[in-house]
Amino acid sequence: DLHSFPTRRSSDLQLDYIEGQDLDLTGGVLTASYDNGSEEDLPLSAAQITGYNKNLAGEGQIVTVIFEGKSAEFKVNVRKKQLSEIVISKAPEKISYKSGELFDSKGMEVTAKYDNGTEARVENFIVEPSGALMRKDTKVIVAYEEEGIKKTAEVDIFVDYAEGKLLISGDLGKTYDGKAVEMTGLTCHTGGSQGKVTYNFYSDEDCTVLLEETPKVAGKYWIRAHIDQLEIGRASCRERV
Repeated sequence: DLHSFPTRRSSDLQLDYIEGQDLDLTGGVLTASYDNGSEEDLPLSAAQITGYNKNLAGEGQIVTVIFEGKSAEFKVNVRKKQLSEIVISKAPEKISYKSGELFDSKGMEVTAKYDNGTEARVENFIVEPSGALMRKDTKVIVAYEEEGIKKTAEVDIFVDYAEGKLLISGDLGKTYDGKAVEMTGLTCHTGGSQGKVTYNFYSDEDCTVLLEETPKVAGKYWIRAHIDQLEIGRASCRERV
Protein backbone atom coordinates (compact mmCIF):
# COMPACT_ATOMS: atom_id res chain seq x y z
CA ASP A 1 0.00 0.00 0.00
CA LEU A 2 1.01 3.59 -0.63
CA HIS A 3 2.33 5.09 2.59
CA SER A 4 2.97 8.65 1.51
CA PHE A 5 4.36 10.59 -1.38
CA PRO A 6 6.22 13.85 -1.35
CA THR A 7 6.23 15.75 -4.64
CA ARG A 8 9.66 16.05 -6.16
CA ARG A 9 9.86 18.85 -8.71
CA SER A 10 12.65 19.01 -11.23
CA SER A 11 14.04 22.38 -12.29
CA ASP A 12 12.13 22.02 -15.61
CA LEU A 13 8.69 22.24 -14.01
CA GLN A 14 7.06 25.53 -14.91
CA LEU A 15 5.98 27.45 -11.82
CA ASP A 16 5.35 30.91 -13.34
CA TYR A 17 2.39 31.48 -15.64
CA ILE A 18 0.56 34.23 -17.45
CA GLU A 19 -3.16 34.60 -16.90
CA GLY A 20 -4.99 32.28 -19.28
CA GLN A 21 -2.18 29.75 -19.68
CA ASP A 22 -2.87 26.07 -18.95
CA LEU A 23 -0.90 24.26 -16.27
CA ASP A 24 2.17 22.53 -17.71
CA LEU A 25 3.23 19.42 -15.77
CA THR A 26 6.21 18.66 -17.99
CA GLY A 27 9.26 17.92 -15.85
CA GLY A 28 7.27 17.38 -12.65
CA VAL A 29 7.87 14.16 -10.69
CA LEU A 30 6.05 12.66 -7.70
CA THR A 31 7.74 10.11 -5.49
CA ALA A 32 5.44 7.45 -4.03
CA SER A 33 6.67 5.83 -0.80
CA TYR A 34 5.18 2.43 0.03
CA ASP A 35 4.83 0.72 3.40
CA ASN A 36 7.24 -1.99 2.32
CA GLY A 37 9.95 0.64 2.19
CA SER A 38 10.13 0.98 -1.60
CA GLU A 39 9.78 4.19 -3.59
CA GLU A 40 8.63 4.93 -7.09
CA ASP A 41 9.07 8.06 -9.20
CA LEU A 42 6.08 8.87 -11.36
CA PRO A 43 5.28 11.79 -13.68
CA LEU A 44 2.87 14.35 -12.22
CA SER A 45 0.53 13.61 -15.10
CA ALA A 46 -0.15 10.22 -13.48
CA ALA A 47 -1.89 11.95 -10.58
CA GLN A 48 -5.07 13.98 -10.23
CA ILE A 49 -4.33 17.71 -10.23
CA THR A 50 -6.69 20.21 -8.61
CA GLY A 51 -6.64 23.83 -7.46
CA TYR A 52 -5.11 25.53 -10.46
CA ASN A 53 -7.13 28.44 -11.84
CA LYS A 54 -5.60 29.93 -14.99
CA ASN A 55 -7.95 32.91 -14.85
CA LEU A 56 -6.97 33.93 -11.30
CA ALA A 57 -3.85 36.11 -11.20
CA GLY A 58 -1.76 36.10 -8.05
CA GLU A 59 1.27 34.62 -6.31
CA GLY A 60 1.40 31.38 -4.38
CA GLN A 61 -1.59 29.66 -5.94
CA ILE A 62 -1.75 26.18 -4.36
CA VAL A 63 -1.90 23.19 -6.68
CA THR A 64 -2.89 19.86 -5.10
CA VAL A 65 -1.58 16.53 -6.40
CA ILE A 66 -3.71 13.47 -5.51
CA PHE A 67 -2.50 9.90 -6.05
CA GLU A 68 -4.11 6.76 -4.59
CA GLY A 69 -5.75 8.67 -1.78
CA LYS A 70 -2.67 10.62 -0.79
CA SER A 71 -2.06 14.29 -1.56
CA ALA A 72 0.74 16.80 -1.74
CA GLU A 73 0.94 20.43 -2.80
CA PHE A 74 3.12 22.88 -4.68
CA LYS A 75 2.69 26.55 -5.50
CA VAL A 76 2.64 28.47 -8.75
CA ASN A 77 2.49 32.16 -9.62
CA VAL A 78 0.04 33.56 -12.17
CA ARG A 79 0.55 37.13 -13.36
CA LYS A 80 -1.98 39.18 -15.29
CA LYS A 81 -1.75 39.07 -19.05
CA GLN A 82 -0.30 42.17 -20.68
CA LEU A 83 -1.22 44.00 -23.84
CA SER A 84 1.43 43.38 -26.50
CA GLU A 85 -0.06 45.07 -29.58
CA ILE A 86 -3.24 46.15 -31.33
CA VAL A 87 -4.11 45.58 -34.97
CA ILE A 88 -6.80 46.91 -37.28
CA SER A 89 -8.53 43.62 -37.97
CA LYS A 90 -11.13 45.25 -40.21
CA ALA A 91 -10.73 48.55 -42.02
CA PRO A 92 -13.34 51.31 -41.58
CA GLU A 93 -15.99 51.67 -44.24
CA LYS A 94 -14.85 55.18 -45.08
CA ILE A 95 -11.24 56.11 -45.82
CA SER A 96 -11.73 59.08 -48.21
CA TYR A 97 -12.65 62.45 -46.71
CA LYS A 98 -13.11 66.12 -47.50
CA SER A 99 -11.29 68.84 -45.61
CA GLY A 100 -13.12 69.66 -42.40
CA GLU A 101 -14.76 66.25 -41.95
CA LEU A 102 -14.25 64.07 -38.89
CA PHE A 103 -12.85 60.55 -39.02
CA ASP A 104 -15.61 57.93 -39.04
CA SER A 105 -14.70 54.62 -37.38
CA LYS A 106 -17.90 52.89 -38.52
CA GLY A 107 -17.13 49.32 -39.58
CA MET A 108 -13.62 49.39 -38.12
CA GLU A 109 -12.60 46.56 -35.82
CA VAL A 110 -9.64 46.78 -33.44
CA THR A 111 -8.13 43.63 -31.95
CA ALA A 112 -5.91 43.58 -28.88
CA LYS A 113 -3.22 40.90 -28.65
CA TYR A 114 -1.75 39.73 -25.35
CA ASP A 115 1.50 38.13 -24.26
CA ASN A 116 -0.25 34.86 -23.39
CA GLY A 117 -1.23 34.33 -27.02
CA THR A 118 -4.86 35.36 -26.61
CA GLU A 119 -6.61 38.23 -28.36
CA ALA A 120 -9.87 40.13 -28.01
CA ARG A 121 -11.79 42.76 -29.91
CA VAL A 122 -11.83 46.13 -28.11
CA GLU A 123 -14.19 49.08 -28.41
CA ASN A 124 -12.89 51.84 -26.12
CA PHE A 125 -10.08 53.03 -28.38
CA ILE A 126 -9.33 56.65 -29.25
CA VAL A 127 -8.41 58.20 -32.59
CA GLU A 128 -6.05 61.07 -33.38
CA PRO A 129 -6.61 63.58 -34.82
CA SER A 130 -9.97 63.81 -33.12
CA GLY A 131 -10.89 67.09 -34.79
CA ALA A 132 -11.39 68.18 -38.39
CA LEU A 133 -9.20 66.40 -40.93
CA MET A 134 -6.90 68.48 -43.10
CA ARG A 135 -5.42 67.99 -46.53
CA LYS A 136 -2.06 67.12 -45.00
CA ASP A 137 -3.52 64.19 -43.03
CA THR A 138 -2.67 60.85 -44.65
CA LYS A 139 -3.39 58.58 -41.70
CA VAL A 140 -5.09 58.46 -38.32
CA ILE A 141 -3.60 56.92 -35.20
CA VAL A 142 -5.75 54.44 -33.27
CA ALA A 143 -4.71 54.09 -29.61
CA TYR A 144 -5.82 51.66 -26.93
CA GLU A 145 -4.64 51.48 -23.30
CA GLU A 146 -5.03 48.70 -20.76
CA GLU A 147 -3.45 48.37 -17.31
CA GLY A 148 -1.20 51.33 -18.05
CA ILE A 149 0.11 49.87 -21.33
CA LYS A 150 -0.72 51.85 -24.48
CA LYS A 151 -0.45 50.52 -28.02
CA THR A 152 -1.21 52.16 -31.35
CA ALA A 153 -2.03 51.23 -34.92
CA GLU A 154 -2.48 53.30 -38.09
CA VAL A 155 -5.24 53.66 -40.66
CA ASP A 156 -4.39 55.16 -44.05
CA ILE A 157 -6.81 57.83 -45.27
CA PHE A 158 -7.10 60.35 -48.11
CA VAL A 159 -8.32 63.91 -47.56
CA ASP A 160 -9.48 65.99 -50.54
CA TYR A 161 -10.70 69.57 -50.76
CA ALA A 162 -14.00 70.31 -49.07
CA GLU A 163 -17.28 69.84 -50.89
CA GLY A 164 -18.44 72.84 -52.83
CA LYS A 165 -16.30 75.40 -54.61
CA LEU A 166 -15.51 79.05 -54.63
CA LEU A 167 -17.96 80.98 -56.72
CA ILE A 168 -17.24 84.37 -58.21
CA SER A 169 -20.55 86.23 -58.27
CA GLY A 170 -20.82 89.62 -59.96
CA ASP A 171 -17.80 91.86 -60.04
CA LEU A 172 -15.08 90.86 -57.64
CA GLY A 173 -14.43 94.55 -57.28
CA LYS A 174 -12.82 97.32 -59.20
CA THR A 175 -9.55 99.15 -58.82
CA TYR A 176 -9.60 102.88 -58.70
CA ASP A 177 -6.40 104.88 -58.63
CA GLY A 178 -4.38 101.88 -57.47
CA LYS A 179 -6.67 100.97 -54.55
CA ALA A 180 -7.01 97.26 -53.62
CA VAL A 181 -9.77 95.15 -55.12
CA GLU A 182 -12.80 94.78 -52.85
CA MET A 183 -13.76 91.26 -51.75
CA THR A 184 -17.50 91.91 -51.45
CA GLY A 185 -18.27 90.12 -54.72
CA LEU A 186 -16.72 86.77 -53.69
CA THR A 187 -19.07 84.06 -52.47
CA CYS A 188 -17.57 80.97 -50.84
CA HIS A 189 -19.42 77.64 -50.63
CA THR A 190 -17.65 75.55 -48.01
CA GLY A 191 -19.70 72.37 -47.64
CA GLY A 192 -20.84 73.27 -44.15
CA SER A 193 -17.45 74.31 -42.74
CA GLN A 194 -17.50 77.24 -40.36
CA GLY A 195 -14.86 79.63 -39.13
CA LYS A 196 -12.93 82.69 -40.22
CA VAL A 197 -12.60 82.79 -44.01
CA THR A 198 -9.39 84.18 -45.48
CA TYR A 199 -8.21 84.45 -49.09
CA ASN A 200 -4.82 84.37 -50.78
CA PHE A 201 -4.14 85.59 -54.30
CA TYR A 202 -1.74 83.83 -56.69
CA SER A 203 -0.45 84.77 -60.12
CA ASP A 204 -0.40 81.18 -61.45
CA GLU A 205 -3.01 78.47 -61.85
CA ASP A 206 -1.11 76.01 -59.65
CA CYS A 207 -1.22 78.54 -56.81
CA THR A 208 2.49 78.43 -56.16
CA VAL A 209 3.36 82.13 -56.61
CA LEU A 210 1.71 83.92 -53.70
CA LEU A 211 1.02 87.64 -54.02
CA GLU A 212 1.86 89.49 -50.85
CA GLU A 213 -1.21 91.72 -51.11
CA THR A 214 -4.50 91.97 -52.94
CA PRO A 215 -3.80 92.87 -56.59
CA LYS A 216 -4.16 96.52 -57.53
CA VAL A 217 -3.94 96.14 -61.28
CA ALA A 218 -6.26 94.51 -63.77
CA GLY A 219 -5.50 90.92 -64.74
CA LYS A 220 -6.35 87.30 -64.12
CA TYR A 221 -5.50 85.86 -60.71
CA TRP A 222 -6.16 82.71 -58.78
CA ILE A 223 -7.62 82.53 -55.30
CA ARG A 224 -7.28 79.97 -52.51
CA ALA A 225 -9.77 80.21 -49.66
CA HIS A 226 -9.17 78.98 -46.13
CA ILE A 227 -11.26 78.57 -43.01
CA ASP A 228 -9.13 78.90 -39.89
CA GLN A 229 -6.06 78.14 -42.05
CA LEU A 230 -7.70 74.97 -43.45
CA GLU A 231 -7.90 75.07 -47.25
CA ILE A 232 -11.45 74.69 -48.49
CA GLY A 233 -11.15 75.31 -52.21
CA ARG A 234 -9.78 77.28 -55.13
CA ALA A 235 -11.15 79.48 -57.90
CA SER A 236 -9.93 81.80 -60.60
CA CYS A 237 -11.16 85.27 -61.24
CA ARG A 238 -10.48 88.22 -63.52
CA GLU A 239 -10.40 91.62 -61.90
CA ARG A 240 -11.98 94.42 -63.82
CA VAL A 241 -11.25 98.11 -63.98
